[in-house]
Amino acid sequence: NLVEENDMDPYQDGFPHHLPKLSEIKEMLIACVYPVMKTYHLKGGTIGYKGGVLNIEQVIVGYKDFRVQHQVIQQWLTFLHANNPLYANLNIDFDLLSQLPEDGSAE
Repeated sequence: NLVEENDMDPYQDGFPHHLPKLSEIKEMLIACVYPVMKTYHLKGGTIGYKGGVLNIEQVIVGYKDFRVQHQVIQQWLTFLHANNPLYANLNIDFDLLSQLPEDGSAE
């Protein structure tokens, strides 16, 4: 559990209730992703690895409409940049962000 008692509370200063609630797709848009891979030098000079990431493109039929609002994404990214160390070095591209719909489908 992400709670203060185990020092894993992501909002130690309290949840930012002033920000809009995020849908699952909006959370995915702003989530930090850090692939982790360990590499090893094996006998004979070859390299082995563990923990690789595999991305497979797929066609999803019958997907639901993923509605986003660029203003909501911008508010959360700005908040996370200022308050979360994982986002501290993030460079927010406001021009790219403005290409998201004001209130529409993220295709």
